[in-house]
Amino acid sequence: MPKKPSAPARRYPPPAEIPQIIRQRNQMMQRMLLAIVLREDDEPAAERMMADLMQEYGRPEVIRMLARLQENLNRPDDPEAEAAQLYDAYVRTWRRFGRGLPLFPAEEHQRLVEERADLLGKSMLHDQELTDAEQARITLIGNQILAEPHLWDDLYPPDPPPEAAQARPGRNDPCWCGSGRKYKHCHLRADAAGDG
Repeated sequence: MPKKPSAPARRYPPPAEIPQIIRQRNQMMQRMLLAIVLREDDEPAAERMMADLMQEYGRPEVIRMLARLQENLNRPDDPEAEAAQLYDAYVRTWRRFGRGLPLFPAEEHQRLVEERADLLGKSMLHDQELTDAEQARITLIGNQILAEPHLWDDLYPPDPPPEAAQARPGRNDPCWCGSGRKYKHCHLRADAAGDG
């Protein structure tokens, strides 16, 4: 019986190149957001910006990043539902890339997300110059909560931490995320969906 051809191995850039790639993707993402916002007032200018992005980064990369950006823009209107969605995305990312990082409970994660958003808003929305300490804080929080995985999740091979590989808690045991709720009322459904 002939062997089934295996999928080609995924190629990841050398670790030294990853920070530069992430910076470029951040710049591209900021320009895309600006084009989306500008479209309301000046559609021709927004179209020119998108054409420039496609010429600079290539059409497939721009389309891929637009799809990822769209995922982030489609958030629930209810603040609690949005926080829950963000936390579930954080937990999924932590399971893939969180080796050596603490898994924050939902409340601490939300506090860090809000602190980071306030600092980013100060810079991006109000054109205020950030201090070196504020810029360092944005980077630190971003690394702690694995912020914006859409910018780097295809740059790193999945690396589930040992905690994620361990057996799941029982239905009535405390949830592994530290929320204090029973597993069946917290992450049981999300974990089961991740298996499928």
